[in-house]
Amino acid sequence: MGNKLKIVRTDQELECPFLDQALRDMGVDLVLLPDGIDESELARQTRDADLILMCYTPITAPVIENAVKLRGIVKYGVGIDVYSEEPLSLSNHALSELYAMDNVILLPHLTFYTAEAMYRLEQETLQRCNEILEGRPALVKSSDPRLQGQPQGVIYA
Repeated sequence: MGNKLKIVRTDQELECPFLDQALRDMGVDLVLLPDGIDESELARQTRDADLILMCYTPITAPVIENAVKLRGIVKYGVGIDVYSEEPLSLSNHALSELYAMDNVILLPHLTFYTAEAMYRLEQETLQRCNEILEGRPALVKSSDPRLQGQPQGVIYA
């Protein structure tokens, strides 16, 4: 069997016991990083990551470009959803190039926090991780038009 998969999860202060245990049970090398980690340290930690799970910590274009093995970025339950400049646009935006990148999937932002909601998000995050790591399209459960321009790597509910 090949090398162990490495998944980096930011914002370790947000407890995700189901998700973390499920990933460890899969034999993944799970690295937990704190909220607010600076860009250079995040780039160093994710350089050899197969997947990045993020919540509040921004994942910038330089971090993505530095992550040579990266297969995807998943927001806890979804994907990249908070941008340095809102709204995200296909053109004339600092991050427009993300739409064309093979290793980036853009998904909607969900904001709420209850134990039940976090459990559901952890389960959906694990599903999105499995889809990406198995080379299948990631399911986007949103009709947000900003997400509809992605040419590959996703299917829409």
